Amino acid sequence: MTERNNIVSTNHLINEYKKSFLLSRFIQTACGGIRISCVQRSVIASQVLVFLFPIFLGIVSSLVNYYVKVENFVISSAFGLVPIILFLLINLLPRSDTFVSRDKQQGFSLVEENEIVIKRTFSVEHLNFLFPSSSRVVVRILNPCIYGACFILMSECLRYEHVVVTLQRSFALYVVVFLFSWLSAGVALYGLVSNTPAEVATFRPHFCVREWNRPFYILLLAALISSLLLTAPHFTTAILIAYGVLSSAFALFIIGILPPIDCVFSYVLELGLVYVCAASPSSNDIRIAFGVVTSGLGVVVAYYTQQYLIVTAVAGALLSSCIVSPNIVTYKQRPLALLPLCLSLSLSVLIVAIVTYVYKPNPKPSLSFSDNTILLSILIGVFLLRLVILEVRKVYIIFRTIRNPMVIKEGLSRILTIVTEVISLILLPSLLLFYISSVFYTNTSLSPWACALLLRVYRKLWQNTVNSCLETFLFVALRGNINITDDLLLLFLCGIIIDTAQTFIEMVTFGCTIWCDFVQIKKQRIKQWRSVALINIVMLPVILAIFAFCALTGFTLLPVFTLPIFLISYPRPTRFWPTPTLSNYSSTQDTSYYKQITPHYMTTLEKFFSEHGAPRVGSFLLARAENLIIISRIMESGYGYFNCVLKGLELQETSCHTEEALVVKNMFEDAFPDHGALTSGITNKYYLHMLTPVTVKHVNTYSDARNVLTGVLDSPDCLQKIRINFVKCMIYELEGAIVDGDLIFTEPVKRTSTSGTTVKGFDFSAIKTSNVQKVKMYDTRTKKDDIFDDVSLDSWGSSSSEDVIFKNRTGKEAKYQDQSKLETDEADQSNQNPATDSVVGGGGVMFVKPVSGGEIKSATENSHEDNESARKESYTMDSEGWLRMPFLIDEYRVQMKELFTDRIIEKESSWVYKARHVAITVDRILHNEPGTKLFPHQVVRNYHNNYEWGPKLSWLQSKPMLSQIATKAYRLAVKLSIDEMVYGDSENEEEFLESVKELTSRWYIGTEKDAEWSKHIEEEIPFLFSLSLATDGSYSSRTLTLTSVPVYLGYLNTEAVKALWNSLAFELLYLTNDDEERYSIQAHASLLRNLVIQSADLPLGYPLFLSPLQTCISYFTLPSST
Repeated sequence: MTERNNIVSTNHLINEYKKSFLLSRFIQTACGGIRISCVQRSVIASQVLVFLFPIFLGIVSSLVNYYVKVENFVISSAFGLVPIILFLLINLLPRSDTFVSRDKQQGFSLVEENEIVIKRTFSVEHLNFLFPSSSRVVVRILNPCIYGACFILMSECLRYEHVVVTLQRSFALYVVVFLFSWLSAGVALYGLVSNTPAEVATFRPHFCVREWNRPFYILLLAALISSLLLTAPHFTTAILIAYGVLSSAFALFIIGILPPIDCVFSYVLELGLVYVCAASPSSNDIRIAFGVVTSGLGVVVAYYTQQYLIVTAVAGALLSSCIVSPNIVTYKQRPLALLPLCLSLSLSVLIVAIVTYVYKPNPKPSLSFSDNTILLSILIGVFLLRLVILEVRKVYIIFRTIRNPMVIKEGLSRILTIVTEVISLILLPSLLLFYISSVFYTNTSLSPWACALLLRVYRKLWQNTVNSCLETFLFVALRGNINITDDLLLLFLCGIIIDTAQTFIEMVTFGCTIWCDFVQIKKQRIKQWRSVALINIVMLPVILAIFAFCALTGFTLLPVFTLPIFLISYPRPTRFWPTPTLSNYSSTQDTSYYKQITPHYMTTLEKFFSEHGAPRVGSFLLARAENLIIISRIMESGYGYFNCVLKGLELQETSCHTEEALVVKNMFEDAFPDHGALTSGITNKYYLHMLTPVTVKHVNTYSDARNVLTGVLDSPDCLQKIRINFVKCMIYELEGAIVDGDLIFTEPVKRTSTSGTTVKGFDFSAIKTSNVQKVKMYDTRTKKDDIFDDVSLDSWGSSSSEDVIFKNRTGKEAKYQDQSKLETDEADQSNQNPATDSVVGGGGVMFVKPVSGGEIKSATENSHEDNESARKESYTMDSEGWLRMPFLIDEYRVQMKELFTDRIIEKESSWVYKARHVAITVDRILHNEPGTKLFPHQVVRNYHNNYEWGPKLSWLQSKPMLSQIATKAYRLAVKLSIDEMVYGDSENEEEFLESVKELTSRWYIGTEKDAEWSKHIEEEIPFLFSLSLATDGSYSSRTLTLTSVPVYLGYLNTEAVKALWNSLAFELLYLTNDDEERYSIQAHASLLRNLVIQSADLPLGYPLFLSPLQTCISYFTLPSST
């Protein structure tokens, strides 16, 4: 993410590398898809002929219509059949195997088009290039039919007698409209039969029928004009506007102001849902359609029952509640979530009943509500009280310029929160309901339109209480002062004005931020920056008009290259992007941090909105907790609930990310000096920033601590402690594997060795939990499975009634053999079984029994050896002597006594004795001989299970379960040794065991690349520890601690985020070739451009984490959701 040279001052905006590509791309857009990258002129000429074909045919059709007087649509239909038949035949022709279909050409790609070379004109290759056909048969048939339908309607609506009458017999104007309209048709229809143009307006990059976008508007406009000419020719103004749009459609295609066909239906439905039904925008198209249907049902019931007030009031309360939320599981988990719905229904029925009783025509009303002055005054007073409470809790006041001098204490804050909730959720809706019911009470019949507007009023007072109050106040101010007699229509217009004003203010704020940065920031300037600044000053009224138009209609701003060059882009739904697919987001290791914090963060959001008021739909919140940055978007909201989507940003410390994250950190620390290190003045030096700090809360998440261990890990004392503690931890883990029933050995299946004799060893999986635990031992190896090729195994016997009973580490009684009895049994079994062995084990664990002479002897020779004398001799691990590991039992005993001085090894049970054999054997494998020096880099390698190769290592690696136990014990020993170096040694064995138990029960000690690392984070293990070696040679550790961490919350400018996303889509989907770098600068401190770009949906953005839709109840601090 480097800054591009084409943006800094003294350089051009677009470098030479992209100019030829942009020229080719613009010609494709303007001419409907004609490619000039062809070498042969004949190929370019053939494309031009296909482009001019509908224009030429339309001129001929108009001439025939002028001279031959027949009924409507006859001649136009006859000429329209020509392209249908012609292109159907072309599309149904068989294609070669090397043919590239239209579907593949429409795929989203950032690769620059190569020059197309066609060896022979009018060949199959030429035909395939000129008329690429879709692999879908339905599309092959529909495209020519749509082509013909557009041609028929265009020919009919552009007939001379129709246009001249509409244009008041101006022949020159007719010629202009005729030519430009057919030019628009040629630009639109070319993509149906030939190459699809590159579109400025792209909603879904992989939309399968992009060639239908332009013909859709031509078909719509031509059908509208034709229907108006036939049914309502006196609507000359509407017909003139339609002709103007049709003749200028080619220009609208070029600038991308018309929404694509996959976006237009979502936009229109949501626009009607929000403005007419006062509903909340939805997170997907299905929810939008559901909202339209349910609102329509309420209108139908109210119209046909003629119980206008009661039906619309009840329907408004139902539709504004979370009963229409997609996450119905909320009710099953938290029945208290139904409290807002019950309260709103009760208040609606009660207040409407009171108003109906008071306003009955007979008898005379007992109360006078003629002008409702008292009720309106109370409503205004309660609204102002709520406004004052919210203002005193803000960090900055007076347009975010001055710091709030008032400090709200915790006790007072709770009282203010309760007061705010009571006012927002009970008092204001009740007073509004009373006032509106008294104003719009009527005994006369209402039209369906009036019923829809009345339902809108009742729904909005619950759905968006604050805006409903504002439009009511504006309604009272305008009522009687303007020439609108319909009160419902006036209230509807007041609501549109309020919503438009809020969006307009955010757009103006965003424009001021861009303009100031353009002047102040050097890297944001271009070579012609003075000219651009002058144009902005001169064209200020035009720019404000663009802002007002976009705020009113829902069109989005397009700041070209994030410069103060504002264009109008096509309108989008409030969610902005198509509905994201969670399967497209890969789960990485860093994703686990966001998965862990999500439920706690949602609880925090519930409390936040309870204190600071309900959120506005479409608004963005930025949260920072440690190095986590979460951008939350409110997708839907209603009475007592809201739905949102969380996006977690990358954790890598790239240059652009770090620069903007540092600005965010400084802003929050400046806003909340009690939680930060910076001192703050009385003014807000970030008043033009798009981020507005609001509050700071606490969530349970991981605090990340990184420590440098150079000087600790590489000290001789620490290395010595690691080796000593490893043996202790190995024995502890082996005991745990046995007692807990873990299968540290392989399955207890008897196998036959190559010599044909059955060998026996250990199988701790056969342990049965009862009053007495017994151990049966079987060997599961064959000679091919072991490296001891010439070794047969010895039987260790089974338990008897004379076994020793003792307490293990879990507190259970376990019965194992005494060591002295073990040796006697071994001697007896050695005489009975000639197949004695120097290595005893089973399925993954080796126990060493030495043989004499330094070499492994055959079974016949070993049968005559005395067991006690054999224990005093050394042994080797193979017959060639290159894996020599001399161990003596006396040496074992000495080492065991040094490790555990308060125990006597002769009195210990046999399994502990054998476990110690295993521990020392693995220690020698990992650390070589006792006199070998241990290096710190070797410790790190062993910690990461990346052992240095040795001839003895293959045996350990062939035993997966034992290798896992060794790795776990080694990591535990490293952590214990580091703690002892820092905090001091354990005073006794009990303290040592307590430390071990603490680490094994509350800690996960591993590496960040382990799959268990992410799993334990999501399971909220209290502590996690890892060890690493940096590239500079220093040793460091990372410790994660689950604790209460401050999370800073702030609002982002909604229109700024949408404008930056729009600029991103324009740059990457239209202007970019094989160079994926954006034209705009990446790091923009005031706009947080890099962070906002990351939060865009795939494939343009790259958020690290995307949550499913989260539904939360924010009503009197109910129990939090998950």
